[in-house]
Amino acid sequence: MTYEQVRDAIDGLMAYDLDATDSGIKDEALRARVKAWLHDAPDTLVMSWLTDYAHDLTGSGSQYTLEDVRALIEWLRDYMEYDV
Repeated sequence: MTYEQVRDAIDGLMAYDLDATDSGIKDEALRARVKAWLHDAPDTLVMSWLTDYAHDLTGSGSQYTLEDVRALIEWLRDYMEYDV
């Protein structure tokens, strides 16, 4: 999966899991692919992706905050079985 594919998938899966079912994605095959990417990719690649994602999420003009980054990290742990 590319960075962009991972980002789009996580955005949709996380939205659905956190009760934004109208804008989220319920797709267990996609979830399995993202989990595989998280667990199979080198930790440095995942951390680089997460750093880029957090920077983009909270960048200039964004309505998102570090609380949203924390929610992402908790979601990765709780729903994707990935400890950051």
